[in-house]
Amino acid sequence: MWKRICAYIVGIPLIFIGLLYGYGWREHRKAVQQVRRLLADEAANYEALDSFGDIDLDPPGLTLGKLEEHFRQPPSIFPGVQNTTIVGWACADKKCAISASFLAPHDRKLDPEATPVAFFIFDSRQIRPHRIAIGGIYMGESKEEARQFCKKRGYGVELGHNQLTWDKHWKVICSGIGEKVDLLVFANQDVFRNRSENKLANPTKD
Repeated sequence: MWKRICAYIVGIPLIFIGLLYGYGWREHRKAVQQVRRLLADEAANYEALDSFGDIDLDPPGLTLGKLEEHFRQPPSIFPGVQNTTIVGWACADKKCAISASFLAPHDRKLDPEATPVAFFIFDSRQIRPHRIAIGGIYMGESKEEARQFCKKRGYGVELGHNQLTWDKHWKVICSGIGEKVDLLVFANQDVFRNRSENKLANPTKD
């Protein structure tokens, strides 16, 4: 009788510890696999991005056709928010290093002359084999350099955290860890302003 009781007293905690260990091992394995997938996707993004060579784009002249011509391949296409379409290059698992947003439903074929309302490039590496720039602002330069460049153009008015006017139509967001620019976002202020005004005028319209 006492042997059985002692077995229960000793065995139950051991079983509990074993279950905790097994659960912890499974969770650790899941976390390791997730990190490996993220690193693999990031490496695939960088490899695809590097295949384009130097990148230097001018926001006012961008169209879907010109982007496809520049990157020499058709983009990946995804549905965006608020009835928009996202096209992207250097993509891995729907995460793209280069993306453009168009004011068109995802199920509608985009015209080659369609112009994006927003465009961004992301590259967090410290060393890049090629120059990457939009509107004269380069990835990897300091946020202060980007700010001074916009001011030399006659703009550079701060609209928010890391947000500056690039010209009278476009604003630029220069973001990144520390003072280096890892993410460049250009957005057409006129389009977003008009869309907001239309929503206020027609609150029931999608």
